[in-house]
Amino acid sequence: MTPGLKLFSGIGRFLLFLGLLPIAFANEFSSTIDVPYVAVNVNIPYGVQVRQEQLFGLTGQRIGEAHHPGPMEFLTIGTTNPGGMRNKEPLAVEQGCGIWSYAETQLSKVTQVSAAKALKFHASQAGRHLRVHYGAPAALRSRSTWAGSWTGVACTSDFPSKRLQVPWPDEFWTSGRVLATQHYVGHHVATVITIYGLPKGPTWPKAAALTNEILQFVTKEFVIGYQGIVIINGDFNHGPQDLPCFSA
Repeated sequence: MTPGLKLFSGIGRFLLFLGLLPIAFANEFSSTIDVPYVAVNVNIPYGVQVRQEQLFGLTGQRIGEAHHPGPMEFLTIGTTNPGGMRNKEPLAVEQGCGIWSYAETQLSKVTQVSAAKALKFHASQAGRHLRVHYGAPAALRSRSTWAGSWTGVACTSDFPSKRLQVPWPDEFWTSGRVLATQHYVGHHVATVITIYGLPKGPTWPKAAALTNEILQFVTKEFVIGYQGIVIINGDFNHGPQDLPCFSA
């Protein structure tokens, strides 16, 4: 049986593309999305179910049902903002098998290593072989030798996968807000882009414009002329009305 696709929108948003064709968009206010059966050869399912994650624990609650549910076997692709990954690794693993993106991991070069070990250990207790991929490590907090600042992205996968080598502009990569991974699921390849947008505030007065620049680069690199399934997800920190890239 060909698995359906179930997208979970946590404290964040996602975009789903099939080549140039955007076929799904969700943010934390969405309750349900229908995805048309657009191409037999890639087996996009009849519907997408969206689940919203709670901020202080990663445990989820389904808030909508697809109008035309797909098969019972699902490939789960989800995104959430855990507000720091350290010591939440068991909760992350409890979300279940699939491909999960995390925004604001707060993991430094030191704690990325320990968190990856913890994620893999807890997954192995359930008989899973979890792959863990990171963006650039978060810079250390002031007066700390291990605690990361309020940034960082990660992606975990129960499928053969790799981090893509992308010519990110230095300021994008070193910010710890971008990550591109590729996942081999059966006969299909899914490219997952994880983004943590800049929050609006005194530190980032032009946060929406800077986040839009990241999305413009991702669009050029992974959407225009790109083949296959591309999922752009994460916590963008802004709605589509604030990001011109969505209306371009």
